[in-house]
Amino acid sequence: MMKFIYPYRTLTGFIALAIDEASIDGREMAAGYFDTARQEVSLAPLDDSPWSSVTMHVTATAPAVEINAPDSPWSDPALSIMIQSGSSNARLAVTMEADPDTDGVWHASIRLERASFAGVATMTAIATATVDGVPFRRIGASDPWTLRFEDKPRSQAYDALSMAWVDFANPTDGEPDLRAFSKEPIYLVIEENGPILYLNKGFDGLYPVLSDARRRSGAVRSVYNLTRSDIASRVWQALFLASLAHAEIDEDTGEISWPVPEWMVTVLQLLLPRLYPGRGVNDALVEALAAMSSPDAAAGLHADLVRAASAQAQMPKLMRMGFDLLSDLPTVEGDPA
Repeated sequence: MMKFIYPYRTLTGFIALAIDEASIDGREMAAGYFDTARQEVSLAPLDDSPWSSVTMHVTATAPAVEINAPDSPWSDPALSIMIQSGSSNARLAVTMEADPDTDGVWHASIRLERASFAGVATMTAIATATVDGVPFRRIGASDPWTLRFEDKPRSQAYDALSMAWVDFANPTDGEPDLRAFSKEPIYLVIEENGPILYLNKGFDGLYPVLSDARRRSGAVRSVYNLTRSDIASRVWQALFLASLAHAEIDEDTGEISWPVPEWMVTVLQLLLPRLYPGRGVNDALVEALAAMSSPDAAAGLHADLVRAASAQAQMPKLMRMGFDLLSDLPTVEGDPA
């Protein structure tokens, strides 16, 4: 597993972050709001009943054999919780307290005010220490938990963007001028406020196929599936590369900065596990950024991205469905056997 290289020694062991319990305005939160496998907390359903704050009691476990070892190159190790939300421009840091009975374990209580957060936030345990005489140097971090304050479905190809039908060759007032792309079926505009996918209403056959798919069957349905999955795959590739370009790593501290736009964070969190299965999203992001700085590695990343974007767009499944539908058509004389 690739990690960012610091100019000093860091922890080699893993830091685990767990939520022990949580309450909403003093009432215990049910287990259904937590997905420990994905490390997610879904607070969006709580908005059905107005609430003011949520309190979480968390525990971070660091490798005790390392972090407090007498021969370690650091001193005064400490852990803190960092919560960040790009969509609401909010950041909260909470110092953790070391467990008096168990080495390598820290605890903290965190209170989040509903009025201060929106969209998606991340919660990470960060280990710091004095290294080479410099205090508060980062020596490790956990994989982040995702806190979802609004419902954002994760599995649909177009959830992150808006779509609009436009006749590229004959734009009307208020529509973008896309006449230079009149022979293209789609045009994607990527902006920080959110991407917009324009579909060319003047592209022969595109509007009839995509606009009324539920009433169609057989060959037309297969064309719909293949067309939709192809467009979705290309869009996911473009969105991933744009989102990756907005992420960075501080060369001095090694701290990862995720993109500020919430939709970019969502895109990366969806595709990074497909590109680097079995790795935490932070490590996967570090490796993807490193790959973009090397021509050979970048070529490999682009090749893997085609596969990952196709899987996200459900292209293999839709292609199989399309081929099954086409196989049911009668054979025309002269077709290859």
